[in-house]
This record gives sequence, structure tokens and C-alpha cells, in this order.
Amino acid sequence: MRRKAGKPLSRAGFLIAARILALVGWQSYQGTSRFTEASDWGKHTYEVLRNLDRTDSLLVDAETG
Repeated sequence: MRRKAGKPLSRAGFLIAARILALVGWQSYQGTSRFTEASDWGKHTYEVLRNLDRTDSLLVDAETG
């Protein structure tokens, strides 16, 4: 008769590996979300700067005219 001592150990190993995989996946998702948000804010900043330059140019033209 064979002993079944290996099955609980392999199940525990599988569960530990699955939890580690889930944790790594969650951390990757969080990192990607933060990167996307930072990129969006960077685009917004350049858009605001472009609008400020345009406004400044229009004000200089109005003063000159």
C-alpha cells in the first residue's frame, strides 16, 4: 500500500505558487496603472504649456497691435 503523504505537500506547494503568481500579477497591474496615469499627466502638462505659450503669443500680438 502506498503512502499519500506527497499529495498534501504538492497541494500546499501548488497553493503557495498560485498565491505568489497572483501577487506578482497584481503588482504588475498596479505598476502599469501608475505608469499610465503618470504618462497621462505628462501629456496634460505639455498641453497646458502649449496653451500658455499660445496665450502669451496672442497677448504680445494684442499689445503690439
